[in-house]
Amino acid sequence: MLSAATVETFHRDGAILLPGVISADWVARVRAAIDKDIAEPGPFCHGYTLENGRRFHGNMRIWESDPTFHDYCHNSPLPALAAELMGADRITLF
Repeated sequence: MLSAATVETFHRDGAILLPGVISADWVARVRAAIDKDIAEPGPFCHGYTLENGRRFHGNMRIWESDPTFHDYCHNSPLPALAAELMGADRITLF
């Protein structure tokens, strides 16, 4: 549960820092899933390479096709935190 001051800061500033909310295990699992998605892009991938060689990689709705992202989006601490910050009973991914 977030403090009232933290929620107020979010509403005032539009962002908050929540150190330690995501465990090292989640970070490792998602990092591996991102590496996999870059190597084997999912169905809604979009990306490009800039003239300087830097790349952008994005994949919308990845939680629908990748079990790690699905688990992260449904079972990590983030859904409950998002609902709490928005004052909602539930959230819907798009």
